[in-house]
Formats: sequence, structure tokens, C-alpha cells
Amino acid sequence: MFILIAISPLSFLAKAVAFGFTKAIFAQSEKTNFISSLIEEATKMKLLLKEVLNLNKAHIDPIKPKELIADRYEIKDPIGSGAAGNIHVVYDTRTGEKFALKTLREGIYSKKELRRFIREANAMATLSHPNIVTIENLGWDKNRPFIVMEYVEGGNFKTILEKFHSGEINLNTLLFYFADICEGLRYLHERPNPIVHRDLKPQNILISNETTDDDGSVRNVLKITDFGLIHLDTESTILTSIGKPLGTFVYAPIPDQLERNKVDSRSDLYSLGVMLFEAITGKLPYKGDSDAAVLSKHLYSEPDFRNILPEIPARLITLTKKLLAKHPNDRCQRAEEVATELREIATPSAFRASFSRLLAAA
Repeated sequence: MFILIAISPLSFLAKAVAFGFTKAIFAQSEKTNFISSLIEEATKMKLLLKEVLNLNKAHIDPIKPKELIADRYEIKDPIGSGAAGNIHVVYDTRTGEKFALKTLREGIYSKKELRRFIREANAMATLSHPNIVTIENLGWDKNRPFIVMEYVEGGNFKTILEKFHSGEINLNTLLFYFADICEGLRYLHERPNPIVHRDLKPQNILISNETTDDDGSVRNVLKITDFGLIHLDTESTILTSIGKPLGTFVYAPIPDQLERNKVDSRSDLYSLGVMLFEAITGKLPYKGDSDAAVLSKHLYSEPDFRNILPEIPARLITLTKKLLAKHPNDRCQRAEEVATELREIATPSAFRASFSRLLAAA
């Protein structure tokens, strides 16, 4: 049990939650029980938070270097920020492992903003998929909520795009990478309580040191992260403001957010289309001198497909156009459909590459 000094309106909650939140990390063979325990703790957090929601606002204390969170995780270097907070590398003093810890930034937060962070923790506690970042622990300590995740240190999907544009990886491998992203989205979208990410972009797709050789293509495992803007189809109240674009404008499903005031799984496929366009052209489909200009182009302009990179097959261009359709009914409807199409487009490329290697060897 952590001993906390009551110095803010949230201290009573910190005491209550800290006692029951920190769990030992289970072995892989006990992963199912581990996930169940996280769900249980996330539910406790949600219930206890109801008392806090009687407050109009709450102060979140800053993270300090070498600070010990939950009597266990020592704060190391900051590694970035997400839609709902800062992320630090932490050292687990019990196991000696490195993890990534996400907390809210220092400041005054409304009950809506606190609920948004807790919602992310609740959702992540239920996720278990190779292409989704794994949550290891969650809780509330020193007047702030926190989420502990696996530490993925291989960079993000921007690196993959750069390697493709520089010729370090071929089109075949790139398409299998995109299919892997679709598998992560498929898992999110087809759950009993579907999740829409809403902020899919290269920076939120991490490259792990693990490798896979599915489909005969050896590549790193990609992991989707940062669920700060997720939308749950079962929510009675949408916490992120409908009618106001959230996420990174250049990748966000602006037509759905602003024109239709509704997001669903096809909104993530629109963002995937933006990334695919960037891959096959080396440019973003919608750019402008201001946020307003970018938003307007998402709504009223068509992307320019005249400067496609060499050797991009027509079928891939057609798929990209379909994903970028303004109305979701005109897009691919499911991530599985997109993954299948990407693999079918890649397969001839794989055969051609293998044949060329055989000729060279002869």
C-alpha cells in the first residue's frame, strides 16, 4: 500500500486506488488471467472516478525525473506525447525491465478530460493482439492516473515509409506492412464492443524488434498505440467533441468528423488511405497554409494522383482512391477486406522479385 499525503481534492482517491491497482506482471502462460485482472482494476478505477466527477476540475501534478510511480516504476527519459498525455521510459525496479508509462500532463483538468484518460485505460486493458501495444499495468498514484505499456523502441511507421521511398524496402514488403496494420484495425473494429481509433497516423504505429515471416515476407511487427481519441460504439456520451476535428488534421477522417458528425470503423480506413497515398506518392493528399485550409481540402478537394511513384500498380491506386472516398459508404467497408486486397496486390510483386533473384543467381 502506498502512503500518500493528502494535499489535493484527489488524494482520497489516490489512497483508495493505489492500494489495489499495482499487480505483478503475469507470465505469458497466464496472460488471460492477467488481462482479466486489468479489466477488474480498470472497472474499479472507473467506479472510484465517479466520486471525483463531482468536482468541476482537478490538478494533476508534474512527473519528476527519477520519481518512483506506484513504488515500482522509476521515471527515466521522456519519449513523446500522445493525444491525452506524456509518455516516459520507466525502469521496473522489481523485474529490471523497461516499459513506457503514460500520464496526463501537469495542469488543471476537467472531469471530461479525466474521463477520457480513464476511458483509454479501460479500453486498453481489454486488448490482446500482436499488432496492438500491450498494457502491463494501470493505476492512480501521486494524484495522477497512469498506464504502463510495453516499450517499443524501433521507431514508428514514418521510418517504414522513408525506407520505401529510399529503396531500402520493396513494394511487396510495404504492402504486407499495411496489411499488418489492417489486422490490428480488424481486431479493434470486430470486437464485441468495437473500438474506432480516430487518430491513426504513422506516429501512432510503432515498429517492434520482433519479426514475423507471415506471407513469406520477413518484417518487423507493427503495433498500434495511443488510444487517447478512441470512440467506443457503446458509449452513451461521446467525450471528444462531435463536430470538432480531433487528431492530426492531415491524417484525420475530417469528412466523417465534420460533414457527418459521426465516426465508425470506416473512419480509420480513411486515415489508412491517407497513409497509403503518402506511400505511393511521397506526399500528403491534403496540404495547406493553415489548419482551415487543410480541413477544407479534406471536405471539398480530391487528391492529386498524377505524380504516382514508378511501378505502383493500377490496382493499388484504385484501392487508395476508394479508401479516400468522402462518404464512408463509398470506401472499403472492413479492414479485413483491405488486408486481403493488399496481399493480393503484393503477391505478384513477390513472385516477380523471386524470379528476378533466380535469374540473377543463374
